[in-house]
Amino acid sequence: MSINLSDGGILTSPLSFYAKRLELLWKLREYGFYVRMHAYEYLVGDGDRFHALILLEPGLKRALVKTLGEEEIVKVIEKIIAGIDPNIRFETL
Repeated sequence: MSINLSDGGILTSPLSFYAKRLELLWKLREYGFYVRMHAYEYLVGDGDRFHALILLEPGLKRALVKTLGEEEIVKVIEKIIAGIDPNIRFETL
């Protein structure tokens, strides 16, 4: 999916849209995570501790994931993100 903008730019990821980033926020919350979102950044935890910091770069089709907890939980988070944008690349920090 790509959208041409009037200035000639191209949005290549659904996560370029605010509505899709909000969808990601709610899907993470529905799974039971505590989530704080600011623009393209998400802090994900469970109420007791933080598990991941997500930095979305939809123009580059990339999600940077800083693991702060268990690797298994990060895999769940990546699966949720891929459900919204199956073409996104994950880089673990």
